[in-house]
Amino acid sequence: CLKHRTLLTASCGGCGLRFRLRRYSPLRPSTDLACGNQLGLRQHCPHSVLEGESQPAPAEVLSMQLSIDAALAGAPTEFMGQMVVPQVYLAELRNTATLLLHLLTRPGGRKRVHWGSDLHAEASARTTELRGPRWGVSPPASSLIRAGALSEAWEIVTQSSLDEAAAKLSPWLDLISDIPNGP
Repeated sequence: CLKHRTLLTASCGGCGLRFRLRRYSPLRPSTDLACGNQLGLRQHCPHSVLEGESQPAPAEVLSMQLSIDAALAGAPTEFMGQMVVPQVYLAELRNTATLLLHLLTRPGGRKRVHWGSDLHAEASARTTELRGPRWGVSPPASSLIRAGALSEAWEIVTQSSLDEAAAKLSPWLDLISDIPNGP
């Protein structure tokens, strides 16, 4: 939230579930401030969404959010030294953040960023015998992890040239240096 300079709260402090918009449920309580997550048959969480704790947003996250808001408003945005349409900028930012999340789930990623341990904990909970977490399909639940990944990606895509962006991405690729043809 740019107004309050905080990260958005991702889950309810009462039921612990992620906030969901359940338009398909006509019997959902209509109180505007209640969480409303379904807890059972005709039971919804009455916990106020305003009672959740919020974390202050780092300065780089706020700067990144300003650029995303401008792109969402339709403003052409600078991407690696060139002005591009907002759709391209937003897609490339998302793709880069998804790449970084996948790179950070590698063994050395835990120490790369201060929220790396949280990412690894969520990744292990989302890993099955067949595959690891699919960050492009469902982003991390933690707003701290999402903000961190997006701000790191923003640092890469807002470089003034492709060469500078590649230099900024290069240390991240060290996380897959042990994989043949990885980088």
